[in-house]
Amino acid sequence: MNPQKEYNLDLEELVKTVWQGRMLVAKIVGVFLTIGLLVALLSPRLYTGNLSFVPQIGESPRMPGNLGGLASLAGINLDPLQGASDIPPSLYPRIIKSVNFKKALLQTSIAVSDSPDSITFSSYFLHYHDPGLLSTLKDYTIGLPKLIIKNLRGKSDVNFVGLESDSSEEAIVGVGEDEYQLMLLLEDLLELKINEEDGSIEIYFQMPEAYAAAQMAQKTKNLLQKYIVDFKIRKAQDHLDFIKKTYDEKKKEFILAQNRLASFRERNQNVVSPTFFNEEERLLAEYNLISGIYNELAKQVETAKIQVTEVTPNFMVIQPATIPNIPSSPKRLLILFVAGFLGAFFGLIVVFARQYISEYNRVAAA
Repeated sequence: MNPQKEYNLDLEELVKTVWQGRMLVAKIVGVFLTIGLLVALLSPRLYTGNLSFVPQIGESPRMPGNLGGLASLAGINLDPLQGASDIPPSLYPRIIKSVNFKKALLQTSIAVSDSPDSITFSSYFLHYHDPGLLSTLKDYTIGLPKLIIKNLRGKSDVNFVGLESDSSEEAIVGVGEDEYQLMLLLEDLLELKINEEDGSIEIYFQMPEAYAAAQMAQKTKNLLQKYIVDFKIRKAQDHLDFIKKTYDEKKKEFILAQNRLASFRERNQNVVSPTFFNEEERLLAEYNLISGIYNELAKQVETAKIQVTEVTPNFMVIQPATIPNIPSSPKRLLILFVAGFLGAFFGLIVVFARQYISEYNRVAAA
């Protein structure tokens, strides 16, 4: 048989099979569209608040004058922060996903329609927000096994309040069961994007209320900015502590060098010899070196004190947080389109499967 003719016969058979099962396909598509329509109508509305900014990356403090050169001659490094910079923007996504950041974000106060006073993000979702019928149905159908396991396990008896390690800088962070669920919710609602072309950063936050979405986007930016500023202050304070410690040490060395030179001259007032001049020159050179470092350190201490108090916000806002006018989800037309496509695909599978079974039974009977 001609391959082209055989191909045409196979194609005709496929079209015939689809046409004969068109009513079944239509019914299945109708069922899927009905389910899609219910999902589109019952899904809670979410509004997306967004803003964009550019982080201003600065450089670490530099040694004034010739202090760095003088210190290097004495074998001392007075600029431990040289080459250091602010937290790079590439780490911002990891910061907002950290437990400490999310715990702080859960306690952020926002204004919502259901409460006359500002409430925290966690209080809103625990006590005020209605998840809707679809979410309740999902919890008691698909999520029923998880709900049963949760009830059988019971609540944890561990008290996380005040849980810390021996070092105050390495506190052990405890997360309760409700906090953990809210943190998972935060990961779904919050998104941070980095534009590698122009270096701008965008924050997106979804909330059931438009004004709350804009508030959370703004407060996320403010909290992230506070983390960056605290980091800079901590670095500047560490730098100040290092300079003050070195200053105190050099002050003692300066006084000792000054006393040695004065004592040597007092003991040898009437002595004139090459040995005397050599020793005096050595003591004077030592005194001048330590004196130069000591005087410059005194200036650096004052500079470092100013740097600690002059740390300013370093985000240049390009697009401020705005209140969205229309919900970002659910996308009802997209849901219906996907439901119709899946219904047609599943319906064709059923039609062809039924045809295959029918042919198999006919051949087996023959």
